[in-house]
Amino acid sequence: MLRDGVPFFTGQSAGVYQSIYVAIPGTGHIVEVLGDWYLPALPPCHVRFSSIDQFCSPKRRRRLRASAPPLPSLDLGVAYSPGDADTNKTTMAGADPRAAIDFAVRYLGGSPVQQHRGPMADGPCTTLAWAEWPDSHEWHVVRYDTADWVSSDGLRPAVPFNVSQLAEYVEALRDLTHGTYDQWLDHREVLSVGNLTELARVLRGDGVPFAVRSRPDEGTCSLLVDLPRNGLAVEVVSRVFDGAWLARRCAANEFDLCAPD
Repeated sequence: MLRDGVPFFTGQSAGVYQSIYVAIPGTGHIVEVLGDWYLPALPPCHVRFSSIDQFCSPKRRRRLRASAPPLPSLDLGVAYSPGDADTNKTTMAGADPRAAIDFAVRYLGGSPVQQHRGPMADGPCTTLAWAEWPDSHEWHVVRYDTADWVSSDGLRPAVPFNVSQLAEYVEALRDLTHGTYDQWLDHREVLSVGNLTELARVLRGDGVPFAVRSRPDEGTCSLLVDLPRNGLAVEVVSRVFDGAWLARRCAANEFDLCAPD
């Protein structure tokens, strides 16, 4: 990235680079690549930006030996041994992190995880809430008030909202009760489950709105749900949707990118 002039953000912990954050052009998305980087040429924190969402690769740590040869310039770990990679996660900027995690625990099979970033990382400047699934996938939902670049950098009116105001905007236009597909639903996490029927039953029982969309060529059906008070979306997809009501809804609502909604 330094060679090609691609801007990125990085920082150190105990003198070791642990993440590189790079934007996917034209999307507002961030990819975070974690690892131990012993490269003194990397300037610390040389670009500052913020985003709505970042997707984190599996964390990889190479077992370095004193006699190990230098790392190739583009070695991203494809030859790592089993066990060198541990968790993977999706980090989401959210207006109400705890509401997002509560929803994940109640409806999506996640378990709450206690984060250990210290009081300053979950107090007056930042709110963090985490969840973990049985396959070790994690959500880290973050409200980072000190990184509110819209307010602190005086970017209004060119940038009209911060993350909280964006969540309010999306929540106001979202209409999953009527199955409406808004463009913000394209910004979503996708989770695969064994059977959609039980989830649909629980959501309906609790009065939680959701949209149904199917992909007949793939033999799948999906429920699209909103993470309340955050304007974030989740698609839960499965090849099994054997309840009569859900099967009818799936058959009647195919994904159609040309449809008006």
